[in-house]
Amino acid sequence: MPNQERLRETKHHGAVRFPFNIYPCTIPGDFLQVPLHWHDSMELVYVKKGSGIVQVGVNAYPAEQGDIYIFAPGTLHALHQRGQAVMEYENLIFELELLGGADDLCAERYLLPLQSGRMALQPRIIPGEAGYPQAAACLQEAEEANKVKNAGYELAIKGALLRFLSILIGQHGTSLPADTTDTRRLKTVLQLIEAEYATPLRIEDAAEACGCSQSHFMRWFKKMTGQGFTAYLNDHRLNLAAELLRITDATVLDIAGRVGFDNLSYFNRLFERRYGMTPREYRRKWSAGPGQHNAAKQKRHHTFLCSVLGLVELSGVKTNILASGDSPPSGGSSPVSKGISTLFWSPMQENTSFMRLSS
Repeated sequence: MPNQERLRETKHHGAVRFPFNIYPCTIPGDFLQVPLHWHDSMELVYVKKGSGIVQVGVNAYPAEQGDIYIFAPGTLHALHQRGQAVMEYENLIFELELLGGADDLCAERYLLPLQSGRMALQPRIIPGEAGYPQAAACLQEAEEANKVKNAGYELAIKGALLRFLSILIGQHGTSLPADTTDTRRLKTVLQLIEAEYATPLRIEDAAEACGCSQSHFMRWFKKMTGQGFTAYLNDHRLNLAAELLRITDATVLDIAGRVGFDNLSYFNRLFERRYGMTPREYRRKWSAGPGQHNAAKQKRHHTFLCSVLGLVELSGVKTNILASGDSPPSGGSSPVSKGISTLFWSPMQENTSFMRLSS
């Protein structure tokens, strides 16, 4: 067993002293979906081409070219394919501390409340809305500065991000956070699933973690996600298995065990039902498909995917990050990585009550 401290999450977006980075991505070209998760960073998604679905909390929006989505620290969010459409977008991820220090008036009034969850921003700004041209220009300026990296580019990026936030707050104001009892409970279940997906996780375990009866939990969970807990857990395992088939050379048997299936035939049957092909066929199709770009792009997408899924590469082996002080459960699963957690959502749920598709 590798030393736990070596597996502790040390992922930074950009340089440690300049925590900012941009990840160009495509769904489904680079990965099928970005699972429901949250983290301590500020994240912006700028849709460059095509369309998809962006989920914020329990609401989902049809994302179109030009749309900008805003995820403050702690906000549950995910990205999914919309039918057969392709969505090209850029992730701009940064730490709010980049924009102001503790004794700064702007930090006191805006950045610290955003970081701590005492202030919320609108979830998106789209073409035609007040302030959109100026907001989009700020992101384009940050993208160009990050690409060219002329002397002083850090100042240009910092200025563009500050102007972007000022436009959002000036045009649309702020609101109280939407961190309700339901979202807090959902985060609790999310963490439990991520920590224990490789173990025989039971409905009663999840109900106990939420502090409610099993019958109440089953009704509530289906209302929130559109699925029963067992079906949802299996979808999570299958999505993770699909990613492992894509980014590792592990055998199908090994992957099935890693994600919580102790019966290979059952795993193969569920996987084929979910993806329309066997795990081996899926791996072959992906190896010959759109994910095989040039090596630099492959590495960039792999790095982004690992940061979202809570994975690190250690001596050629991808493994879940351990939070400091945690030990892996007996089933082989690792605890949720510190500051980031994931929960998979099935595209099949697009028409359920969970997906309140907003316009």
